[in-house]
Amino acid sequence: MSNMIGFYAHPIRTDVTIDKVRLSILSAMSAYARIVMKEFRKTVSTWEEEVEFVVVKAFPRSGTIEVMVYTDNQKYKWVDKGTPPHDIWAGWYTNKSDAKNLSFFVPNIPKTIPNKIESGIGSVGDTHIVTPYVQHPGIKPRNFDKIIAKKMQPIFREMMQTAILDAVFG
Repeated sequence: MSNMIGFYAHPIRTDVTIDKVRLSILSAMSAYARIVMKEFRKTVSTWEEEVEFVVVKAFPRSGTIEVMVYTDNQKYKWVDKGTPPHDIWAGWYTNKSDAKNLSFFVPNIPKTIPNKIESGIGSVGDTHIVTPYVQHPGIKPRNFDKIIAKKMQPIFREMMQTAILDAVFG
């Protein structure tokens, strides 16, 4: 008797339908999207420029569920993906404005750092530079999307599993 193994099987609800399961999953996806959105907003919390994030929930292929958060903000993409070293010319030289010089302060400390889901205060230096051209050293990628995806994947799995179990076993 001491070597007995037992288990209790929860009865499946008799009123379970695909629509109930789908509704439970959609509800969990919405809750998950709010959590992911908070993570992305942390990355721009100290930016002066407003960055709008959009959520898309989808069942693109049989058996898959996707929640995507994205932005079309170009500056955010440069920071997230990084940029190679590049030349920057004042607008007069590129026909984008009448400015014949760039004007900026150095050194400056970025508000974000690679592989961290956060945004700090950063700082602008006190040496004023005025020049028609600068060779920008590029931006090291912050990898926000990759870091957030890695952090959120187990949470997504757990939330979807819970949603399905709740719908089936109530």
